Amino acid sequence: MLPTSPPGAAVRAFRTPEREAPPAFVAPQSEPTANEDDQALDEPMPEGTHVPNQPYVGTVTFRAVAATDVEAFELVVIYPRSAGDFVGTGDRVECRKTGSAAMFADDHDDGMLRLLVASNEPLTFPFDIVCRFSVEPTATLYSALIAVNVAEVRAEGVGADPSVLTVTVLAH
Repeated sequence: MLPTSPPGAAVRAFRTPEREAPPAFVAPQSEPTANEDDQALDEPMPEGTHVPNQPYVGTVTFRAVAATDVEAFELVVIYPRSAGDFVGTGDRVECRKTGSAAMFADDHDDGMLRLLVASNEPLTFPFDIVCRFSVEPTATLYSALIAVNVAEVRAEGVGADPSVLTVTVLAH
């Protein structure tokens, strides 16, 4: 595009200094394989990121936050089998938790995972449960694929309103 008006100030020209090396054309060189900005191989990929048509194992994190003291809760997790399955079966599902409470995970590979967390004293929140998820080659793991229902909450030894517990899902 050509200018339509004269310059507003004096125009200055710059000359590129002469150089002996490297030449004006530089052949492409391979880049180093490791850089401090590179993502470590054992770190999870950002949500929704994967190599197309390749199976991979992602993680699903359930973060529970309670509005009051809670000693136990049960979650029912619904997931599409077409996307994959939690790693492990029955009571051997690969999940870990924060805090000192006991946790039981049960998945019969039917699209429903049950998580039970219990303690003799109030739990410390936020309470995270991280489970490994084997993703099918044609699928992508997103948080929106995983539905969580709070089935039961116990406070002061008795059943409490499930709405005192909020659970968010992060998948990657």
